[in-house]
Amino acid sequence: MADEEEFVDLYAVLGLENTKEKPLTAKEISKTYRRLALKYHPDKQKVKEGKDYEAAVTKFDLIAKANEILQDEKERAKFDQRYFAKMAIRDRHRALDAKTRKMTEELNTREKEFRRKRKQAIDIEILRKHRMKEVKASDDLFIEAWLQRQQVKRGLHTQK
Repeated sequence: MADEEEFVDLYAVLGLENTKEKPLTAKEISKTYRRLALKYHPDKQKVKEGKDYEAAVTKFDLIAKANEILQDEKERAKFDQRYFAKMAIRDRHRALDAKTRKMTEELNTREKEFRRKRKQAIDIEILRKHRMKEVKASDDLFIEAWLQRQQVKRGLHTQK
């Protein structure tokens, strides 16, 4: 595998998962390879031409390459070094994604609370303005009634 090639997870090609804690054995890899090789071997395909046939041939070639690299100890060691580095990067990104997701959720919660309080403040301000109009209208009625009483008193007072 050349470094300039795009990284292909050979374990995933074979449908396997390898970990540092429980590395796969050559026997497990061989068993899986044989099963997949039988399934995707060009001679085993019902149709000998077309897209499905070409896809099966391509898949078979990839499976054969994966088996070849993973069965060779030196090649597998080089691949595993790169594989575990990629997995570490992936895990680090997942952790960062989790932190980012948590921060985003917290921000959304704060924004939602702010919008709720802002709406509540606007509602209170609208209520105050409405109440002030009511108070002013009732005050105007009170003042008008008071002035009428005063005029009546003055009129009565002046007639005496």
